[in-house]
Amino acid sequence: MTAINKAIEKKIKQIKKTGVVKKGSMSNTDEMVTTANIPNPADTAMGPKYKTSRVYDRRKKKGTPKLLKRFADYYNDKGIG
Repeated sequence: MTAINKAIEKKIKQIKKTGVVKKGSMSNTDEMVTTANIPNPADTAMGPKYKTSRVYDRRKKKGTPKLLKRFADYYNDKGIG
């Protein structure tokens, strides 16, 4: 048995004897892990999520996908496609 189990058994015996639970009597000496300890993902090494934008029209199902108008205009102005 570990020391923690012995301490718990001692508290259980005391509760059975007196029928009273003292506030904080069952707390561990170890630090408790809560959801507040979870770091913000934007601050961690993972970094913020990269958000993509759609370039092609999703309504066209067959054949080659058609560029959206704003991207088609940009491509024509720059001479890309």
